Formats: sequence, structure tokens, C-alpha cells
Amino acid sequence: MTENQQTANGQKQISWGRLALEILPELWDFSFHTSLLLAAAAWIIKKSTEIITGRNLIITTANLTDLFTRWEGYVLLLSGVLLVLAYTSIELFAGIYFADDLLNGRQGGRFSGVLAAVRKGILALKRFMTPSGIPVLLFILFVIPLIGIGFTVSLTSTYYIPNFIMDVVISTPLYMVIYFILVIAAVLICLRQIFILPAILIDGLDPKSARQRSNELIRLHWKDFFPKMLKYMLKLGLFELIGYIVFLILPAFLLTLAGLDLPKHYSLDILTILETGRQMSALEERILLVRILSVFSVLEGGYLNSVVVMLTGGLLVVRFLRFYLEYTRPQPDRLYLSRPHRYSYMAKLMRSLLVAGLIALASIPVGAVFDLYLQIKTPVEIIAHRAGGTLAPENSVEGVYAAARYECYGSEIDVQRTSDGYYIINHDNDFRRLAGVSRTSREMTLQEIRSLKLKDTTGRNAVVQTATIEEMLDAAKDRIMLFIELKGETADRKMVDDLAAMIREKDCVQDVVLISLNYDVINYAETRYPEFETGLLFFGAYGDISALNCDILIMEEETATDTRLERTSDTGKKTAVWTVNSRTSMEKYMDSNVNAIITDNIELARTVQEELDDRMDYEIIRSWIGDIWK
Repeated sequence: MTENQQTANGQKQISWGRLALEILPELWDFSFHTSLLLAAAAWIIKKSTEIITGRNLIITTANLTDLFTRWEGYVLLLSGVLLVLAYTSIELFAGIYFADDLLNGRQGGRFSGVLAAVRKGILALKRFMTPSGIPVLLFILFVIPLIGIGFTVSLTSTYYIPNFIMDVVISTPLYMVIYFILVIAAVLICLRQIFILPAILIDGLDPKSARQRSNELIRLHWKDFFPKMLKYMLKLGLFELIGYIVFLILPAFLLTLAGLDLPKHYSLDILTILETGRQMSALEERILLVRILSVFSVLEGGYLNSVVVMLTGGLLVVRFLRFYLEYTRPQPDRLYLSRPHRYSYMAKLMRSLLVAGLIALASIPVGAVFDLYLQIKTPVEIIAHRAGGTLAPENSVEGVYAAARYECYGSEIDVQRTSDGYYIINHDNDFRRLAGVSRTSREMTLQEIRSLKLKDTTGRNAVVQTATIEEMLDAAKDRIMLFIELKGETADRKMVDDLAAMIREKDCVQDVVLISLNYDVINYAETRYPEFETGLLFFGAYGDISALNCDILIMEEETATDTRLERTSDTGKKTAVWTVNSRTSMEKYMDSNVNAIITDNIELARTVQEELDDRMDYEIIRSWIGDIWK
């Protein structure tokens, strides 16, 4: 096609490259306005739910039955569905409609154009409210995030299988094979059904017919589609990489050099200096300047990098839709129309620059009060997972001693009841993984369990025997806090009573924390034995979790968000995160408001803590506010 080719309505046809440049401000405008709409929708849904159910509704995985046994739980489920539908219609469906308008020259106005796409996205929901449409939505929302192929919504884009479940999958060959088969099947389904959304949204097909069309298009055009799409993705990936280097890596390098000769964690109370009118020294002025520039670099660089990611994501959707239209339209050369309302181009560009300017202004006060962050930061304790983590065989007496030698705050163990009423230490429901025996602890006597030869999880082939709770209490007394998880089917109120009696008899009340995934058990322990410290384990939550009847809230990584940790910390309730094993996770949570982490990698945790303590101001600031654009 040529630059001067005209359509019937007088609009000029242009090249794809020129169209991509012309639509950048419109893609930013769409993302900006839909973000505001989604924030408003989320706030309305949340407040409405709180008003209807009251603030006392608290649901976690530890008391999940309340979700189905109380009417408030069904209101919460309905609210969750509404929130998911809002994100799906406004962020995903409207995005495809907006891309269609951009390709066909119908869009280009102001906020009304975004609203028109959103309206079509909301109306399109009814097409998926069918037996064949609901599986499509579920696949988009919960399967695509796991395989990383295809379009989804930001609400579920970070959805993943919890680490403690994946640990079981990875350690069990059969589960691993099943997992890979399911992943490969999901990838193949996604690739064959990749055109199902535009078929439903743009051409109005029902989900069944849309699947058939997608299968047919892939069969006819896969040799053209996949290489070209991959090539374009690589180009966009290169742009994202350049943006990442320019806006994040380069400023980090320069500011790190600028702060090499400055004292670390220097106390610069700017508020006192302003009140007293004291003149700052040259060193203090330089420290203040570096801190302000650091905040500016993190905020502005993060914003600009997020804009690059957002724009490349928008271009990817438009390019993808172009393939669909070219494969299904008799005259595909009628695409790529010049944008109407050129005056709005600069207006939208100026709006994005205004946001950048406001961020720059905010950098000054934030950088000036950097000391306040240092004052509220508290040290994070380390709790060894399964007694001693990787330092010793799991759930062994040696593990407790090893954790104590490494000066860990606590040692976490798993207790279960035998068929003859004794309490032994074992994590799994049975002994298949460690001893090759498929029987559970409650199906075996203490003597039978003690006769088992357990696998040495450290790989040193030591002789390992199942420990009893009495042995663990003796090892921990006056050495380390023992976090006793009441585990499995035998975790009940009788276990609480029996353990409380044993602990009192051994005078270990101050050395023990009773924890469990079962809220009824912990609620009973906290109420019946208030002198004991208690902790609730969970990996999903709604509501004011600080109101739960326990002393420590122990959250899985996905649940332990910055907002939740901060709000819980403000109430004075202790928090912990499990199981934090990667360096990235350790850097995140050991520099947060959490009180403790549970980990297998004790040595790595110590190393990470030392590195965090030795950071320069820029590195602290980047960690402090660097996740704001994620």
C-alpha cells in the first residue's frame, strides 16, 4: 500500500510502522483511563461488600468453611466474581475493541472513545455466560498465567501454584510427570485457540463456533502467523530491554557511583534542620541531593519503564488483532487508517508528561524524609523450616541444634499423633517419601514408626529416626523458640490439650509457639491456653486478618503483600512469611514490615541479611519504593 492511498471516506491509508507511532499516545490514554475505572470499580465493590457483610467477615484458608456456611461468604464470592468480570471486560475485552478501532480508523477521539470500548467490553460479557463460554473465561484467568502464553488480566496475571504445593510436585516423580503433561496440553490448547477472543468479540461468534474458527485459522496460517508474531515479540522485547537499561539500570549505576564515598545510613533529620534553621554542611547537602535524585530515579525511571511496558503490550494486542483481521477479511489492505482528530495527539502526550512532572516534584519531599524509613525498619528474625532447614535431616533433633548454632530465632517442626496416642515429628501425611511406607502416623504405633529408617534429606546418608515431641522440647528448651505445627488429620483440640500438658510439664511454655493451618485449633489454643503464644498459617485471606484470635499471622508469600503486612504491623500483631527460600524473596521480605521468615536456606538468609545491612542509600530507596510500578 502507499502513503497516499485513500479510502472511501477520505481517510489516508498508512504503513504499519507509522500507525504504531500514531497510536502510542492513544494506547497510553486508554491504559490511563481504564486504570482509573478499574480502581473506582474495585473501591466500589470493596466498600459495598464491607457495608453489606460488616467488617467482621474474615476469610482465610484456615477457616475456609466459613465461606460456604455463612451468608456473608456468598456475598464475598459474588463480589470476587464481579471484580474479576470488571477487570476482564474493562482491561481485556475493551482492549481488544480499542485495538479494532485503532486499526480501522474509528477511534481517535477523547475520553468518549475509551468509554465506547469499555461499554462494548461490558456488554460482551453476556456472550461468555454460557456452558461453553465460562470455560473460556476460566482458562484466560487462571490457566494462561500459569503457562505464560496468551492474553490475560492484571488481576490474575501473577496467579501461581503456591510454593509448598510445587515442592510436593517436584519431589514426587509421578506428580511431576502429570504436571508437565497438563502444562503441555494447556500450551497446545492455547496455541490452537489463540484467535478465540477476537472471533467472539469482533465477529460475534458463539464460543463453540469461535473455537472452530480459531482451529481453522491456525491450520491454514500457522506458518505465517507464528514466525511473524514471534519476530514482532522479539522486537518489542528489545524495546523493553532498552527502556529497562535506560530508565532503571543506567541511573542505578550512576547513582551508585555518586554514593560510593558517602557514609551509609547517615542520620539527616531534615525536619529538625528546618525548625532550627541550622546551615547544612557540604556533606549533608550532598547526601540530601543524592537521596532526592535517587527517589527521582526510582519513581521517574519506574514510571517511564512501566509506560514502555504498557505501550509494547498495547502494540502487541494491536499487531495480534491485525493478523486476525487479515486472515478473515476479504480486503485486508483496508487496515491501517490515518488517525482522525490529530489535535488530540499532543493533548494526550502532554497529559503523560504532566504525570511525569508530578512524579518529579514528589521526589523532593520523599527524598528529604528518607530517615523516617530507617527509623521504622525493624530486624527480621529467621525461623528454620522443618527443624533446621537444609542444615540437618528434616524434622530431626539435630535440626533444632543446628538452627540454634546458627542463632536462628526459631525452629519449625510438624507434629502428628500415632494410633496409640503418642506424638511424633513428621511433615507428610504418610512416610512414603522418607521411608517408603504409605501408612499414616495415625495408622501406626509409636514403636512401628520408630523402627522406620528415614531418608537423610541432606544427602549425607546418616541414620535418621523419627523424633518425638518430647525429644524436640528437650532440644529446644532455653536454646531456641520451637514453632510446633499441629499437622494433618490428627490436628484437633485433643492435640492442643495433650501438647499443652507436655509443654507445661517440661517448663517450656516460654520456648514454644503453637501454629496450625486449622483456625479452629488455634482459636481453641489461644482461648483455652492464653499463656501460650499461637500462630495461624494461611495462604489466602480477605478482611481484617489482624482480628484473628492468635498472636502471629504466618502467611504464604503470595498472601504477604506489602499493604497487608503494613496494615497488620500497624495493629501491633506479629507477622511471618513461609516458606522463603529464594534470594529474591529473601531480599523482599527481609526488607519489609514482616517480623520473621520461615526458610530452609539458613546460610543464604544470613548472607542476604548482611548484604541488606551493608547497602548504600540508593539501594535502600530502590527497595523501599521500587515496586510501586509493578
